[in-house]
Amino acid sequence: MSNKTNRLYEFDNFRADPSQKCLWFGAELVSLTPKAFETLLVLIEHKGRVVDKETILNRVWENTFVEESTLTQNISTLRKTLDSLDGGKQFIETVPRRGYRFVGNVHEIIHDEEIVVLESRTKTEIVAEQEFIHDSADAVSDTNLQPFRKSNTSFLTKGKTITALGILICLAVLTGVFAGIYNLYQPKASFDEKFTQIEITKLASSGDISKVAISPDGKFIALVEKKNGLQTLYLRQLGNPKTIEIIPPTADEFIGVTFSPDNAFIYYAAYQKFEAVPPYSLGILYKVPILGGTRQEMAKDVDSPIAFSPSDDKKFAFVRQHPSARESTIVIFDCAGGGEVKLAARKWRERFSSDGLSFSPDGKFIASAVYNSENLMELIAVNTANGDQKSFLPENFKWIGQVSWLVDGSAVAFALFTEKSPNLTDEIWLASFPDGKLRQITSGVNGFYGISTTADSDSIVSVRSNRVASLAITSGGDPQNAALVNKSISDNTLTRLAMSWTPDGKIVYTTSQGGNSDIWLVNSDGANPAQLTANAQSNTEPIVSADGKYIFFISNRTNTQNIWRMNADGTNLKQITNLPNVGSQTLAPDGKTVYFTAETDRISQLWEISSDGGGEPKIFSQLPISNPQISPDGKFIVCLSPDKNNGRKIMMTIISVTEKEIVRQFENPSKSEDLNFSWSADGTAFSYKITQNGVSNIWLQSLAENAPKQITQFSTDEIFRFAWSKTGDRLAFEKGAIINEIVLIKNSPAR
Repeated sequence: MSNKTNRLYEFDNFRADPSQKCLWFGAELVSLTPKAFETLLVLIEHKGRVVDKETILNRVWENTFVEESTLTQNISTLRKTLDSLDGGKQFIETVPRRGYRFVGNVHEIIHDEEIVVLESRTKTEIVAEQEFIHDSADAVSDTNLQPFRKSNTSFLTKGKTITALGILICLAVLTGVFAGIYNLYQPKASFDEKFTQIEITKLASSGDISKVAISPDGKFIALVEKKNGLQTLYLRQLGNPKTIEIIPPTADEFIGVTFSPDNAFIYYAAYQKFEAVPPYSLGILYKVPILGGTRQEMAKDVDSPIAFSPSDDKKFAFVRQHPSARESTIVIFDCAGGGEVKLAARKWRERFSSDGLSFSPDGKFIASAVYNSENLMELIAVNTANGDQKSFLPENFKWIGQVSWLVDGSAVAFALFTEKSPNLTDEIWLASFPDGKLRQITSGVNGFYGISTTADSDSIVSVRSNRVASLAITSGGDPQNAALVNKSISDNTLTRLAMSWTPDGKIVYTTSQGGNSDIWLVNSDGANPAQLTANAQSNTEPIVSADGKYIFFISNRTNTQNIWRMNADGTNLKQITNLPNVGSQTLAPDGKTVYFTAETDRISQLWEISSDGGGEPKIFSQLPISNPQISPDGKFIVCLSPDKNNGRKIMMTIISVTEKEIVRQFENPSKSEDLNFSWSADGTAFSYKITQNGVSNIWLQSLAENAPKQITQFSTDEIFRFAWSKTGDRLAFEKGAIINEIVLIKNSPAR
């Protein structure tokens, strides 16, 4: 038993609680990001004294380098929030060339609270930071992420840890029984009430997290970490930093992780390589006790996470893909009898998603995302009695990920990419069933890693991805001789941001640090950063014309991605294209033509249009093409396109601008369909980056040679974007790491 001292700060009608990291206005909880709250706390703790910018940056962004503009944005957000709630009263004063001062009357309240210490723990870097959000549509991501490492010291041996966790599991089961009985008699919230107020808690941070799932009782998390090409399955109890290794490092690729309904087992599917032509991977489903032990093979040819039947926990469903037969199916598997039944089938072009499906609570339907004939995705309900399929969303989307049916059957939660997001990240939405009413819960997540809900549908676990990187510039053409320009460009966007040099040696780039993906201009020494766009939507992939007069970029400001043009100072905006599926772009050296990709009948093809927006766009090539970049002399376009001799392979392809035909193809060493290129100044070679086990290096491919040449020898970090200067003697590149954090999104209704 011990006493915990709580400290509160009051000013006017506000009350700040540092221990809970929340701000109240009367009885109303104020929506602030964690960094905004920390900034406010630094100011009010100084009680009227001037706080210099360096002090605030060191306190709020400890061990993280950020631009001063990030602090300015935080101060602006605080002012607007406080002023709007208290009749326009000013609380924060700017002291020129010195810093900021809180000018409200602050009263400090201190009281002791008796607490019980249940367990002592060693120091850990688990993140447990909460965001309290009233309007879930306005959820803001916090970009200050801490790296996660397993502690090398421990109070408990592994055996004692397992024993302790075993006791906790028993207690959790008993608690779950009583909670279930209690919940039977509680009124159920309507669709419009669910997740309208949410509490977001960061549970852990690591660059290696690749899959996550929460147990039905909400007590445990299963997570897959990928490191050095190997994947490991861990178990962690919520509130406890210790992890148990369930499956040791393996070369198998995890497809998905699911807890059994009784919380006793973890089921996971993983791809294993086997000999076939063309080479395919075989997904095998295993189950393993929750505390580890001997795994048991359950089923073969599994291509998605499984979903248990609510009416019979011995049965589960999964997706099986048949690329050779051009078919996709949902399979019901019976653990007791070992048999399986094909419930529903679709043509390959309109296949079921492999990201994860879900049973309705009454077992009558299975919700799954599917592709349609327009290469968009829709959400369907499959009747488990007869396999009938019916879409229940009012519109289709670019991508829909894993789905999870809420316990009362009223709605489905799912990950979604809308192409309308201001930072082009995935979002979590609810869709009511069967009428398909849509409502966004939160944004800024990476749905690729899956979402998972507790049995009571009160909590959702997901993953956020954030790039923490630095901008460096070389001199003399030697990429190893680079000077650090900007110590932090932290973005949580999931799309290509790109960068471009101006003729006078400045850099135009996109960052989403302010919440929206916007275009900035900075000197090559990092001085004088200037924001060129300030739109509520995303603005990405800037390209500067050869004369430096215009900047072309891609924006979803009209709710579809299209090419826009503006003056070099950000003025005089003009829309250049008006098509539904514009991808990447490249500008002819003479500045007269923009080449870009757009989808036609589910195929990404190369188009062209006048750079002034006049005339209609025309298809330049019928070939499937992505990521085009035109050479400085305007003769060639390098891109990704299928092998002309083997359509299954994606090759680095050189196309003649005049002949509009393939003149050369090179092996794609990254095996990726998202490879970006930058030409040498003389147009005789192009560069690209390859990432292996989290480390990127830049390679140079000469048009006259077969073998590429590695031109950097980096041993750490990933390169996210790079560009050669117009003269070819300087290289700018952004280098760092992707940090994935597990977040718990909890329904927090008003009390």
